[in-house]
Amino acid sequence: MKRVFACFLAALLMASMLSGCGLDLKSESEPCFEDMMEALSAGDVDEGLELMHPDVAEEADTEDGIQSMVDFLDGREMEDFKRTGVNIHSNVDLQGKTKQETCTYEVELDDGTEILVEFEYLSDREGEGFAYIRLSLGN
Repeated sequence: MKRVFACFLAALLMASMLSGCGLDLKSESEPCFEDMMEALSAGDVDEGLELMHPDVAEEADTEDGIQSMVDFLDGREMEDFKRTGVNIHSNVDLQGKTKQETCTYEVELDDGTEILVEFEYLSDREGEGFAYIRLSLGN
């Protein structure tokens, strides 16, 4: 009887672990991702800068980087997107609370082009925004 119970318990534990593999973590940065894509499609470099983390927005080459993404999109708008990866890390220390989301999205543009968007969204005592964002052609 103990052996049957142990096997049942092991099977139950295995099933609960496997069902957790499909866990869909909620990305709080997704609305900001959509705002950034709209700003880039519209050619609004200033709005793109506002969505960057304050520490990054102050760097000299950030505006050039946003302009290159605007040029890459060339007015094409996001038609559809699917999040393919997310990693969320939170930390509290003497300097305050920090939350970091690293996300990957497959994006279809309105002309049918598929691109990959990877970014890190950071929230800390300095503010919140994109620490980096990268657009590349899809597979």
